[in-house]
Amino acid sequence: MRTSDWKESFETLHGQKEAGHTGHEFEGTAYTKAPSKGRIDYIWYRGSIKPVQSKVVKDAIKGKFPSDHFFAFRF
Repeated sequence: MRTSDWKESFETLHGQKEAGHTGHEFEGTAYTKAPSKGRIDYIWYRGSIKPVQSKVVKDAIKGKFPSDHFFAFRF
């Protein structure tokens, strides 16, 4: 997609540095396979839309994660 007019919101705001892993199999930051996996979740955009904030949300509720992926947040 990078070769078309689509852009990735995290890279637009932070450069092409790695955002960190986003999949974690419900283990959160304790996920031991994380360094080898890398980020697998992206938010693409095109046209006149411009992101103003981009981050990976790693929140847990009472020690439990609502998904096996961290949330990719873009605003």
